[in-house]
Amino acid sequence: MDGFQRFIVGLQRKLYTFLQIVLNWQFVRWFVDFYSKLTTDRRSISADTDDDADADADTTTNAATKASATASNNNRKRIKWSCGVTDGEKEQEGAEVDEQSLCSVSATKEAQGIDECNTKEREAAHTKHQRTTTSDIACEPEQQSPSKPVTETVTDVGLAGVLNASPNASTKMGNNHSSNKNKQNSNKNNAGGEGSKSPKSPTSPTSPKKCNSKDKNIKPPKYTDDAAPEKPNPDIVISSYVLDKSGHQIPESSVPELNSKQSSLTPINSTEVETRSEVEGLNSNLTQVSSNSKEQFDLELNNKEDEEGTVREETISKVKHSASTTVEAKVPKSSSVQLESYEEPRPLDMTVSGDIHSVPIAEGTNAENVLYRIKRGSTVRVHGDASLLGREIILYTNYPAEGKKFVRTEYRILDWHLRNGKPFTTNLNKYAHIVDTDIFSQVKMNLSGTFRFWFQYKNSQSSEPDGALYIQVEPTLHVGPPGAQKIIPLNSVRCQTVITKLLGPINTWESKLRVAKESGYNVIHFTPIQELGGSRSAYSLRDQLKVNPNFAAKKGGSVSFEDVDKVIKKCRQEWGIASICDIVLNHTANESDWVREHPDVTYSCATSPYLRPAFLLDAVLAKCGEDVAAGLLEHVGVPAVIEHEDHLQALKYQLHSVYLPKVNIYELFQCNISKYMEEFKGLVRTRSPPKNVADVSRFNEIQLIKDPQYHRLGAKIDLNLALEIFNGFHGDCFDEESRFRKCAETLRHRLETLNEEVRAEVQGYLGYAIENCLAGARYERVQHDGPKEREISEKHPLFMQYFTQVKAIGKSLQEIEEGMYGDMGKFFQAHNGWVMGYSDPLRDFAEEQPGRENVYLKRELIAWGDSVKLRYGKKPEDSPYLWKHMTEYVVTTARIFDGVRLDNCHSTPLHVAEYLLDAARAINQDLYVVAELFTNSDATDNAFVNRLGITSLIREALSAWDSHEEGRLVYRYGGEPVGAFYVNPKRDLAPAVAHALF
Repeated sequence: MDGFQRFIVGLQRKLYTFLQIVLNWQFVRWFVDFYSKLTTDRRSISADTDDDADADADTTTNAATKASATASNNNRKRIKWSCGVTDGEKEQEGAEVDEQSLCSVSATKEAQGIDECNTKEREAAHTKHQRTTTSDIACEPEQQSPSKPVTETVTDVGLAGVLNASPNASTKMGNNHSSNKNKQNSNKNNAGGEGSKSPKSPTSPTSPKKCNSKDKNIKPPKYTDDAAPEKPNPDIVISSYVLDKSGHQIPESSVPELNSKQSSLTPINSTEVETRSEVEGLNSNLTQVSSNSKEQFDLELNNKEDEEGTVREETISKVKHSASTTVEAKVPKSSSVQLESYEEPRPLDMTVSGDIHSVPIAEGTNAENVLYRIKRGSTVRVHGDASLLGREIILYTNYPAEGKKFVRTEYRILDWHLRNGKPFTTNLNKYAHIVDTDIFSQVKMNLSGTFRFWFQYKNSQSSEPDGALYIQVEPTLHVGPPGAQKIIPLNSVRCQTVITKLLGPINTWESKLRVAKESGYNVIHFTPIQELGGSRSAYSLRDQLKVNPNFAAKKGGSVSFEDVDKVIKKCRQEWGIASICDIVLNHTANESDWVREHPDVTYSCATSPYLRPAFLLDAVLAKCGEDVAAGLLEHVGVPAVIEHEDHLQALKYQLHSVYLPKVNIYELFQCNISKYMEEFKGLVRTRSPPKNVADVSRFNEIQLIKDPQYHRLGAKIDLNLALEIFNGFHGDCFDEESRFRKCAETLRHRLETLNEEVRAEVQGYLGYAIENCLAGARYERVQHDGPKEREISEKHPLFMQYFTQVKAIGKSLQEIEEGMYGDMGKFFQAHNGWVMGYSDPLRDFAEEQPGRENVYLKRELIAWGDSVKLRYGKKPEDSPYLWKHMTEYVVTTARIFDGVRLDNCHSTPLHVAEYLLDAARAINQDLYVVAELFTNSDATDNAFVNRLGITSLIREALSAWDSHEEGRLVYRYGGEPVGAFYVNPKRDLAPAVAHALF
């Protein structure tokens, strides 16, 4: 049954897609229009010379008779093409045609001195809203006056409106005129239809006709030297929309109604098409108007079909009140939806612009791995993909409403619009029925950063989004004095890195930084300006809230962040140079006083008991290094100076056979078999005899449960389950005592098997760890391409230290093990570093892993022994002091500099970086974010970029093995190349890769 339902749903979606394709076939509509025109429209468009003579004679006939003929001719049913007419004008169209024709007769006679149309008739002809389009009728070059704009009131566009959509339409129309000469003669008495000229129809100065040299009443115009005529375009161009004075398209609803004082002889400015020969670029303008005509024609034609065929849209257009939006939709966890009072959705301006980007949203899209980048100030139109046809969805975004502040976890509901800009959803129903991929939701993106859009189906049972995407809005770098600032484009950034700790006193910075200014750099990257730790590393900070005291102008003096701010402001305002500074969120120096006061901010044996086995291994390796340095292993082939491979092999044997057995790390994962056997036997003897036979197939249900504190032999088992499984009858036992012994032996065998499995697994990890340790020692001391260190000291230990062991100095391994379970364990803190080839950069490597392994136990970390890794937890409440301390640090940096560089981004927890960067953007909305990110995957890079709003990534130029690879990296990640094409605004925005600095 489920398979049949899936088949029906799939068939329904395919049918929707097929119908959509059929309805969008424009040539079908053009053919229907052409056929209707030939069969129902009896009007003529042009006449020959003889017809013009007859027209002159007929101008003296009874005007009432012509008006009556015109009215009878216009009473027929006409084809109404979408040319900007509103629904309210649909029923009045025929009457307007009659009145306009009648007034046109009056205007012609008035020009000839015969005024038979009284003032009341002219006033009645303009009391209703006129529907107008522009018309350009071809005349002989010497007879068309360029001094007067040519206009014509048109109600029936017919085929001409369609042909106007193509560049060759007017030429085709001209050929059709000459072929229908006989038909024109037969229709002389049927004049009056707008949009055509007949031999019997009257003429007016503003409504020209076909001209020829035999016309006695119309004199050729005289031209001055300044207005010498050029040969005009003889084609017919009938526009299907309204133009303003500057030639821009405007909606017809904005054209004011004519009052009784306005005559039909007065040209309507909004419908004029200037035909003066001195207008330059006429052909190009006509091409543009023709293109826009086709677009609006298609838009309004489809809109008309929707209005006539869908009752729902008529209901939507009548709803004119505000209401509180209440939508029953599932919201993702840790997110909230703003439910507030909305104003009724208003129509949108559908002007095509390069700042408008269309982005499709689809079902099941992995949003984090796809990157869409736009400029600040651009408009995004999110529309449903073809996979959503026939479904009802509701769309959310965390981009704030106008006047609101950005909160990452707060989402609001978006309205939907038709492709002509009309509202598609109302305050009463925010769900959009996707019947066309042109239905969209629009957001003006004036804030920089990354914002999320996601949707859910109506009546969805899941709490997760059914589809989502991210949009990144690039920041704008402003430099220069206030009031005269200029923008540094992203692709024009020329950045130089300055090692801040080497700049010396701050009063000497200007002369040193001037070198970058004179060299043409427009961005300076400063390494951290805070107080450094004991190693003097630029990225090992002792106090994030103090400036490096070495920057003081005098020895022993003071320096503050305000002093640094003055230098940075001068670079920005006087030199036109922006600045960025590193922020180090992942670690702090070992000597940090605030860490000693708040040791819970680190990963230690006290806060992270799962690291105790790894710490015990680190302590054993440190003891081995001390013994080698003291020469205690020379008698076994390991001298104090290790310089040959044989020395390393001898050291490997000592580690496996002597040092690791001293601690038996695997026991921290095993259970105490003797303890559980005594408890099992005591419980079996106190219970009544069982009724079941021991089931061997259930023996594997007993598994070890690890001890959260990792005490030696501290793993547990489910003793009640063990009694249920192992306390049973055995076929080879004939009395109760033998049955007791058999049950206990069976359970012991199972526990011994489990302990052995654990020992083998942990020993495998330890063997892998020893190989990693020897590989490091080999590179540093034996390989010809390594540094070939000789001494073993605190600065150059034999094995890299993974934990701080200040409290362990001078203590035995047994004392160290006892201390890691007590208060001393707070100061056995894990160092930070990076993991080469880590499988999941999105996961914090220092957190507890699902199994027994971790990077500290397997020695996979390239550790930095001068800094400890910070433990933020999942939310600020998990470590209040740390979150507050680091937030103040990041906000201070963002206040001074134009941007920040996120150091060691791949090892920084994503939720932490999100929180701190959001705080920084609250201070500096145009914050330029650069990140040091090494994931070896564009998709993973995009996940970091989307979540954090990273503007540019750091790509190491030295990672390229030759010049060709270097060129490939620059071309792919360096931004748009010179000579690149602009993106067509009518196409969907294409996914991009993260911008990079080399």
